Amino acid sequence: MASKLDVDEIAAKNGTSPVTLTKQSPSKFRVHHSGDTPTTNESFNMSSLTENGVGDYTYTFTNNFNTVHFSTVATSTEDGTIGYVTMYYARGYTRSASNVRLQGIDQGSNYEDGAYTSAVAHGDLA
Repeated sequence: MASKLDVDEIAAKNGTSPVTLTKQSPSKFRVHHSGDTPTTNESFNMSSLTENGVGDYTYTFTNNFNTVHFSTVATSTEDGTIGYVTMYYARGYTRSASNVRLQGIDQGSNYEDGAYTSAVAHGDLA
C-alpha cells in the first residue's frame, strides 16, 4: 500500500524554527529564459533580468547572498545558426552579493544569445 504525507509546514523540534538541511545545498537562485529578447520562462529569487548587450545578462536577486563567493553555473543552447553558446562570468564583472553578470560566447568567440539560457546559484543568503 502506498503512503502519502501531506503537510503545510515542517518545523524544528522547538516548533518554530525552520528545519535545517544537512549535507545538502539547495539552489538559492535559478532562471530559465529565451535569448534574443530575454523572456523569463521560470525563475526563483530573481527580481530582474537585464540584457546589457548581445549575450550579456545581469541577473539581480530578490534576496542577496551573504558573500560574493556564491557558486554560479549557467548553460545555453545553440540557435541553429551560430553553433553552441558557452556562458562565462562577464569580462570586467565585479562580484556582488546582489547580482551576477554572465555573457554568452559562440564558437567564433563572438558575444551571442543562445536560444535558451539557464543559470543556477548556490550559497547562503544574507
